[in-house]
Amino acid sequence: MVKHTIIGNILRISGIYGINYKDIPYKIADNEFSVENGMLKLKGSTVNIADFYINGVKVDLLDDGRFYVDDINVENEDAITLQWVTAFGNTITKEISILKNISLENEYRLFIGDKEKLQINLEPSQALMPENMVWSSSNPNVATIDNEGNVDAQSIGETTITVTTKNGKTATCKVIVRKYPVGDVNGDGRVNAGDYVAILNYVRKKIVLTEEQLQRADANGDGKVNAGDYVTILNIVRGKI
Repeated sequence: MVKHTIIGNILRISGIYGINYKDIPYKIADNEFSVENGMLKLKGSTVNIADFYINGVKVDLLDDGRFYVDDINVENEDAITLQWVTAFGNTITKEISILKNISLENEYRLFIGDKEKLQINLEPSQALMPENMVWSSSNPNVATIDNEGNVDAQSIGETTITVTTKNGKTATCKVIVRKYPVGDVNGDGRVNAGDYVAILNYVRKKIVLTEEQLQRADANGDGKVNAGDYVTILNIVRGKI
């Protein structure tokens, strides 16, 4: 059994009692690495009890298990292979996909006071999720974003949220904040039968809506209030969308 602790990004051995070598723990610093001009740049740590290789190249470990590489060619590779070869002939192999890109949903629609955690999509999906990413909002008066990707809607408007990894991968999305739910014509905080009746009566020229009501009635966002909005609200009430 191996007893170990991780301090920061460094894994240290506190005692070794009958190692079975079925698995060897390791840590990639910040859960990310970069490829520059085809060369792998990576920091990490592992247990210093076996010869350690990355893509077949032997990597020297410090006494505490830390390692750093910047000269292994992985151009056109989709993954890197970590391999440990023990003095007893055991070989342990792990493959880590190289992160090609990150993305966010194109758009989020929130109401004032809403909170939403943004989800990052990885390409490929099995790549490591980077740690310590930097988040920012182009208009924090509309919506703020914390270090964990949690959006807090503040006021009516639009803002662009950007997330960046340490190795330069970037993704953006638009956040639109409204005062009321789209389709809530009467402003009671719900979209119900009263709202689609109001839209229908407006389309039939039986009633007049205020400018704010017209904005809320424009359920499909085409800048007009017409039969299409009535159908959209009717489908929302019926639970079809």
